[in-house]
Amino acid sequence: MNRRRFLGACTCAFLPVSSEGNAVPLGCVIANDAPVFDDPTLDLNEEVKERHEIFLLCAASITFVAWGIHKSNPADRAAYAEAYPGRSFREYQGHNIGSLLVNGRNEIVCYERNLASMLNDSTQHAEARAVQHGIKALNADRYREGNQTGGYSEMLQGYTVYTTLESCTQCSGIMDLANITRVVYLQDDCGQQKIGNVLFNLFKYQWPAGAPEPVRGHFVTEFSELASAFAQYAIDSNTRSITSFLSSLKACRLFERMHERFNAYLVKSFPNKWVYEQAREYAHTHL
Repeated sequence: MNRRRFLGACTCAFLPVSSEGNAVPLGCVIANDAPVFDDPTLDLNEEVKERHEIFLLCAASITFVAWGIHKSNPADRAAYAEAYPGRSFREYQGHNIGSLLVNGRNEIVCYERNLASMLNDSTQHAEARAVQHGIKALNADRYREGNQTGGYSEMLQGYTVYTTLESCTQCSGIMDLANITRVVYLQDDCGQQKIGNVLFNLFKYQWPAGAPEPVRGHFVTEFSELASAFAQYAIDSNTRSITSFLSSLKACRLFERMHERFNAYLVKSFPNKWVYEQAREYAHTHL
């Protein structure tokens, strides 16, 4: 199966035609006798889960500090002024979603957030911006150092994207094409139909060019709290828009809690002490 044909076909929820010439519905596709929507089976030890948690909390912490609100909406302005007296929030520049790009040595390369509104460009999502930032930085290093070895298909192998919301079709495709190794996310987005799982399950045997391994951050306390808060928000507001939820005061409060927890984090695994120290330093110096 040609991956580009598949990615294009995903936008209308159909795969390329079968050998009989019939279009195959996405939900009927089976990979290795398992539905393509299924989460991969992962065996994460406590050290790895703690490292993932540190980076997810770091992404959430920076996102909270950069939180944007709709200042043109009097109700929003009043609610936030009452909840956070004295704090000046940014004008809403895009959905309150942030992503970290981390290399294979567990060093943070960059943080990016959604800037679709500010740039009037619906493609300016956090994950896409993080990948593009990383590629530009690595290319700059290559040319500065005169190192012409390795091409774009190898550049981000071994890298991980940590993002506060499950990735959309666009960002999943970009991370796939960039050969990102895994994506770890803090909140499910049911509107994306598990596209990250679909790509991973279909192409996981094409190592090293398989799609990123999707990792649900369910081991982070706030993962379930975000899910519950969004479910209640959907009932109260009669909307299933998760990005609208991420502009709500309830979501902001949960991100504030992660911000506080990140800054007071107690590392249990010795190898993660350095991971936390550099993540905290990055968060404090890149705001």
